[in-house]
Amino acid sequence: MTLVSGSILNASLRAGAQQAGKVDRIGLLHLTPDLSRMEAFRNGMAELGYIEGQHIAILDRLAEGEGASP
Repeated sequence: MTLVSGSILNASLRAGAQQAGKVDRIGLLHLTPDLSRMEAFRNGMAELGYIEGQHIAILDRLAEGEGASP
């Protein structure tokens, strides 16, 4: 019985380790070149414990063409 419970624990720890390396992606589309809000967003995420490159990847782009200006 000990071998079975040890195997389950081992499998559980491996599954947890795989999820710990997961990096969620956040996509942001800017309508203006003013990126001051982006800095505030990054700081807010860091204050919540989300470290860019470890927990999250922030992909930001500037809209171009029609509808890009408010």
